[in-house]
Amino acid sequence: IDGVRRVAYAGSLRRMAETIGDVDLLVASTDREPVMEAFAGYDVVDRVIARGDTKTSILTRNGLQVDLRVVPLEAWGAAMIYFTGSKAHNIRIREMAVRKGLKLNEYGLFEAASGDLLAASATIILLYALGFLTAKTRAERKIVLNPEDVAVNGGAKVADKIKLMRNLLD
Repeated sequence: IDGVRRVAYAGSLRRMAETIGDVDLLVASTDREPVMEAFAGYDVVDRVIARGDTKTSILTRNGLQVDLRVVPLEAWGAAMIYFTGSKAHNIRIREMAVRKGLKLNEYGLFEAASGDLLAASATIILLYALGFLTAKTRAERKIVLNPEDVAVNGGAKVADKIKLMRNLLD
C-alpha cells in the first residue's frame, strides 16, 4: 500500500504474554485511509467492529479480534511504547511523565505546560525516563533524532546511539 513505512505487531502478542485476547497491529503511513480500507476489506474479515480516524477493529471469521492503529512515522517509537505496554505499564510511565511536568501518549513525549513535543523516538523517551535527558539538556546539546535518522529496524542508527550516549556522558 502506498505510503506505508513500517508495520509491526504490538500489545500482548509483542510482549509474548501467555494468553492473547486480540491482535494489535501498528502501521506507520503517510496516508491512513488506504491502509484502513485495505485492512477492513480483507477476505478473512467477518465484520468491522469499529472504525475511526486512526484505529480500525475487525472480527475475523474464526472469532479473533484484530485492532489496527495507523500513526505517522515520526510517532513510531512512542506508538510502539504505548501500544505494546500493558495497561498497568502505560499508567505507570504516564504517571512518571506527569511527575516530571511531561505528558506521554502514542504520539510522543510533550512538555505539559507548553504542549511542545520533546521526543517521539523510543530511545529519546527512554533517556528522559531514566533522567539522563531533560528538555534543557537536550536543547543545550542540540540532540535531535529526525525520522530520517531512524533505521529500518525502528531504532536510531547504531552510530547515532553511540554519539547520543557520548554527548550525554560529556
